[in-house]
Amino acid sequence: LQNTTDFKTVASIFRTKEIVLGQVSKSNTAFSYAANKSELGRYKRLSGNSIYIGREGIEFYPQELFLLEIDEQMPKHKDTVYVRNFQNRKSKYKIPQETFPLEKKYLHPLVKGINIERFHIGQSEYLVPFPYDKSNTRSPIPIKVLNRKAKLLAKYLNRFKSVILQQTNYNEKIIGKKHSKEFYALARVGEYSFAKHYVVFRDNTKWCAAVVSELATNWGGKKRPLFQNHAVSICQTVKGRFIKLNEAHYICAILNAPITAKYLLNSSDSRSFKIRPPIFIPEFDKKNIVHTQLAKLSKTAHKKYSNKVSVKQIDKRLDELIVKLKK
Repeated sequence: LQNTTDFKTVASIFRTKEIVLGQVSKSNTAFSYAANKSELGRYKRLSGNSIYIGREGIEFYPQELFLLEIDEQMPKHKDTVYVRNFQNRKSKYKIPQETFPLEKKYLHPLVKGINIERFHIGQSEYLVPFPYDKSNTRSPIPIKVLNRKAKLLAKYLNRFKSVILQQTNYNEKIIGKKHSKEFYALARVGEYSFAKHYVVFRDNTKWCAAVVSELATNWGGKKRPLFQNHAVSICQTVKGRFIKLNEAHYICAILNAPITAKYLLNSSDSRSFKIRPPIFIPEFDKKNIVHTQLAKLSKTAHKKYSNKVSVKQIDKRLDELIVKLKK
């Protein structure tokens, strides 16, 4: 178009929206957009650093080997359960699907990004073998020991050793040679993989968070979940202290506040959220009224997550409280 007169002739086919663009964080040059200056001001109150550290999920690859479903048609036993391995036609690794028994002791529910909802964890369809224990949280249980403790799992892993080794070079870069002596070592495992309470959020597409401690298993009882990449977890402060349950709900309330979601979506590409979101989250103080009220709201929201009326009321209160956090 040569001039404004020409544009006027086609202006009716365009939709226009006036927004305010501004830098809300002093630590980086990223811009955020808001409906008006008042909203941009609230973003500035939210922006900052968190005292809590986010971690990427574990690299459970190849998935055709590590992602398992319970075969409900098979009999259940006290210490073992029959499972079948995941299949994907586009997979690089062609591992035939079959049903086989494994020890329950080293099987954990898997939380993927798609399982995370706002104030809720959806039913996990997969289990993953996790040959680790607290005696050495960075390195897997040695194969000789695993043969004694979980002979079926050791046999299963050994059977597909050549397939697993195709991932070794990649995993070693993340794990380090010291902790990847066993061929079935997994990337992104540590003491944080054994925490009691977690706040988890999706790292792409949809911003939402939830608190999880244990998940029900198909064979009865509950177990600590593990998280696959795209499911980011928070369980520690930057200094390494593990969070408690009320603290987890406090963090979750801040992450799930509507104004927080709006700020993040208006400040980043939804295809990839940072594992350490640029949100101001001070350390939880049980004597701080704002902190404890946020925790209570999150607990209530987890119970009433599917009740739109209740959640709407909670959301209003979350937005009122979150701007009262003192920097």
